[in-house]
Amino acid sequence: MITMSFINIKKTFILSSALLCGCFHDPTKNIEPNQVNPPAHIKLQNTSGVSIGNAIQIRPTIFVTTDHILDDKDDLFIEEQEIIILARDFEHDLLVFSLQTPISQNFLQLSKTLPTANMEIFWNQESQLHSGSIISQDTELKIGNETKKNLLTFSGVVTYGSSGLPIFDKSGKTWGMIVGGDTTLNRSYAIPTEWIMKFIAENIDEESEYD
Repeated sequence: MITMSFINIKKTFILSSALLCGCFHDPTKNIEPNQVNPPAHIKLQNTSGVSIGNAIQIRPTIFVTTDHILDDKDDLFIEEQEIIILARDFEHDLLVFSLQTPISQNFLQLSKTLPTANMEIFWNQESQLHSGSIISQDTELKIGNETKKNLLTFSGVVTYGSSGLPIFDKSGKTWGMIVGGDTTLNRSYAIPTEWIMKFIAENIDEESEYD
């Protein structure tokens, strides 16, 4: 079991480890696209070829995903290429990795700022579009002995295998990367792109451009 403390509201909840993989179902109905433009994401697989999460492509061979999906006893692959770990941020549940050979480019438009409260956001999984709204910008979660910081909280509960998916607005701009959800509160959590960009700038030497 995982003990998760919401530091900013001083409540503690007992959650199963399924939280981190987003292993819950959204009780709300799927919404119609309504001109929403979902950004691309990339499937991560284990050694058995089973999809266990998602990644966002930052550069031709640079990607980010959530750190918790990395099992030290297993390897992760994209299109049969084993990932090469570049940097890990345990405090923010962030993993930056590379591939030896570039794949087709699916760069996203990443926001340089935090989303505002009540802003409508979307996530797309298995061709189903879901929606929610931003609740808070700076949630701290205590998971085991580690405190995850600077997470976005948004309404709605993500489905199984959603870790690493982007959350985005109607224009397709990405504002965060999903970590998991809580059915009790009907809330989910994401790493803001603002922090992802900052971490890459501080830990990856190569410069990049963001829209």
